[in-house]
Amino acid sequence: MNLDENLRVAVLQSINKVKDQIIWKPKKAESHLRKRIALGHLPDQGKRIKLRERMW
Repeated sequence: MNLDENLRVAVLQSINKVKDQIIWKPKKAESHLRKRIALGHLPDQGKRIKLRERMW
């Protein structure tokens, strides 16, 4: 699917606004990350690093 560049930017900004509002309970971010890795939801190291950076 090809999105217009303005729409793509708007969608990414909306996603980031929501992500910024997520507050992880103490010590839950790490366990959630390990669980996602174990389930195969984060197969590539780069994606894991990016998710980890957003979680903290």
